[in-house]
Amino acid sequence: MQGMVMAIDEALSDTDRRLLAFLAQDSRRPLSELAALLGVSRQTVHNRITRLVARGVISRFTIETHDEARASAEPPQVMFTLNLRQNTCSLLFQEIKAWPELVQCWSVTGDRDMVVIAQAVNAEDAERLRARLSRHPDVLEIRTAHVLRWWKR
Repeated sequence: MQGMVMAIDEALSDTDRRLLAFLAQDSRRPLSELAALLGVSRQTVHNRITRLVARGVISRFTIETHDEARASAEPPQVMFTLNLRQNTCSLLFQEIKAWPELVQCWSVTGDRDMVVIAQAVNAEDAERLRARLSRHPDVLEIRTAHVLRWWKR
């Protein structure tokens, strides 16, 4: 992988490097603005970005959001802590891993055996998920807590 990065880096022109730096600062910057900053035409910027994507130099365009904006855009999450019969975490996980609501799942030490984080649109949705989990024959006890805020992900 490092050799591939080195080969790609050596093949980049100064204009490509500058373009990548501007996109790293703001991937939504308009092509016309990038063209003005680089001293080339808008079409040249478009062609360079297309080529960089095709070569794998640019693998994706992403956004970063403020924590409050992210929290308001995401459905609420609920945490289930489970006590199970014996050591059946892996069996339960195999059955729930395909649930679209499943966000994270851990086998843990202590007075609980498993922690499940799921997205729930509302309280009724959380209750439906809880009922699905509680019906599993290996679940002895389940506790539910609604996630109020994520401090670190």
